[in-house]
Amino acid sequence: MKRSLVIVSVAFMLVLSVFAAKKKLIHVIDTSKCVQCGKCIEACPAKAIKAIKKDGKIVHEIDPSKCIKCGLCIENCEFGAIKIIEQTEENIKEKKKTEDEDKGKNDKEQNAQ
Repeated sequence: MKRSLVIVSVAFMLVLSVFAAKKKLIHVIDTSKCVQCGKCIEACPAKAIKAIKKDGKIVHEIDPSKCIKCGLCIENCEFGAIKIIEQTEENIKEKKKTEDEDKGKNDKEQNAQ
């Protein structure tokens, strides 16, 4: 009986560790710390970091689908603007909302011209 309890406990811990390992970590740039020096863009071997125009300002953004998580951007940022966070449903929705708002602003600007 004790042996089967140990086996079940170990199996349960393994299942939990598999789910924990499935957490998706992404690199993000804190725009309040970023000074747009471009060192992260130069350092990125996957070309996952781009300078884009957002709300009339140039900002750097990391494309998680291209990022290989090598950490070279973090090493090369002298301002501590790049960090690793867990990707959650909440920050996915927030990013989508921001992208939709930016698209709406861009469409309005193009229609005004």
